[in-house]
Amino acid sequence: MDKLEKRLKDWRRQQLIDTDTLQRILAYESGRGHDGWQWRTLLILGLSIIGIGVVSLIAANWASIPDSIKLGADFLLLALVATGIYLNRGDSGHAWREGLIVLFQVLCLASIGLIAQVYHLSGKPWLALGYWAAMTLPITLFARAQPARWLWAGLLLLAFGMASNDLLALRENPVHRFSEDAIFSAWLLTTLFAGILHSLSEWLNWRRFRLVFGFAWLLLGLGLVAALDIIHSLHETSLHQLLGLYIAGGLAAVLLVLLALRRDLRPMSRVIIAAVVLLVLAAVHPSLLFDPGEGRLGVLEGDDIRAAVITLTVLTGGLAISSLQGWRWAFQLFTLLIGVRFYAIYLQAFGGLAATGVGLIVSGALIIAMVYLWRRSVQLFSRVREIAR
Repeated sequence: MDKLEKRLKDWRRQQLIDTDTLQRILAYESGRGHDGWQWRTLLILGLSIIGIGVVSLIAANWASIPDSIKLGADFLLLALVATGIYLNRGDSGHAWREGLIVLFQVLCLASIGLIAQVYHLSGKPWLALGYWAAMTLPITLFARAQPARWLWAGLLLLAFGMASNDLLALRENPVHRFSEDAIFSAWLLTTLFAGILHSLSEWLNWRRFRLVFGFAWLLLGLGLVAALDIIHSLHETSLHQLLGLYIAGGLAAVLLVLLALRRDLRPMSRVIIAAVVLLVLAAVHPSLLFDPGEGRLGVLEGDDIRAAVITLTVLTGGLAISSLQGWRWAFQLFTLLIGVRFYAIYLQAFGGLAATGVGLIVSGALIIAMVYLWRRSVQLFSRVREIAR
């Protein structure tokens, strides 16, 4: 409400709205409960701590508790929490409902572990997480706040990443399932999967999941690009999995189709996102943009410069998309990352502070010149459109 109130008062000073309109808007927004986010956050934290305390007390006497009592108490607790969610389904019980939904999600995951322990069941962790995601999807859709959706989406992506790692693990060494190749390939597949879920939620108008999967896609993608940059800068170009690349190509094809169907993106944004996805896939494939057989030729030769060019190209694409879509926070983030990567280039190339300083001054001047030309071109096109009318 602080930002909204400041903006409304600024509008009143500019005589865009009158005092009565300002008061009515403030009263309406206050009634929607936007000021209770601190209360909801602390409530969720308190319920989580209570849940951990209950688990700790039970764990201390676990061996002496019969299995029937364990399961009975577990299902009774689930029923009580579900009843609390139902009783607080109105707007007045918003904070309690959201906190109980998160607690119910955690209890469902604990119940899966309890049943497996009581009946001595075994299986892969990603199977349990996948079953949990399918089981808790209805209650997650019922939630209105972000914590429940963040928890659900995070564990779903974790399950997908673990399943991908198991699928792509090196067969000749099955004991060490978490090899570098398998982890990197699973990371790539999970990033594409997050992009598919984000575009799917936008296309199907699942607005409650759009932000969650979009943010996850951004973080996973930036981490993947950073890992590619480091790997190729160090000339460790052996990270590839043919099976992983084939699956990645299929996921990328699905993602590109969903991008074409999205209406929230400008046409140029779709083209840039598609180009960035294809560029990253080309960088992952060892025989396209990087030669795995070449040796270390020098600081600016070999993979160093190409790794930097690919990273800067991806970040510039993100900058352009942010500008086209009007995402200020993303534009500022990509601008910061571009500056950091430029600084890393000059540290790699020259090392000395004097040379680095000169290089950064030149780079900054070029960026400012680009901004000036960009703004001039926008003004020119605006005048041309006005004359055409």
